[in-house]
Amino acid sequence: MATTVGVSGTIFSSATNAGATTVTTTSSAATIPPTVIPAAAVGTVPVAPTVVVKQLQPVRPYNGSAPWKTFREQYRRVDRVNGWVTTTDLVQYLTLALEGPAAEVLKDFDDSTETAYEDLWKRIEHRFGEVDESREARRKFGNRRQTESESLQEYEQALRTLYKRLAVSHDRNSGRRPQEKV
Repeated sequence: MATTVGVSGTIFSSATNAGATTVTTTSSAATIPPTVIPAAAVGTVPVAPTVVVKQLQPVRPYNGSAPWKTFREQYRRVDRVNGWVTTTDLVQYLTLALEGPAAEVLKDFDDSTETAYEDLWKRIEHRFGEVDESREARRKFGNRRQTESESLQEYEQALRTLYKRLAVSHDRNSGRRPQEKV
């Protein structure tokens, strides 16, 4: 099928052959070689390729003032989102997140061992974990009172969370769980 179109004094003719369109031009000023345009591209505007850049989620710095377990949970969420899977990546990003007193756990730390990631978390736990977690958990549970702005459900959840901490710390110290009385 041939089509002739006049545009600004130039004559274009096109022919479709096996899914492609051949465009030739005829002009008195110059001869332009024929160009083959795929059939799918005829009548469409070229689109630039889309590039998706994954932006890494930052790890909040840790200086030891917040509970280390809270930091560990936040760090683990970020490492999953960012796709860090190698021990080297996990250790490097964890060391970069430590600052101030928390960075002191890096003194004499060998980050080239196979167990470096677990070893670093053990150092952080040893440095910032509570000395007597069982006694501290019992004290917090016994002293917890419902605040005026707190609903009964929120208060109950807070007590359950404290009880779980008490049970876990008791289990570590004695090898068994306390009797459930809540």
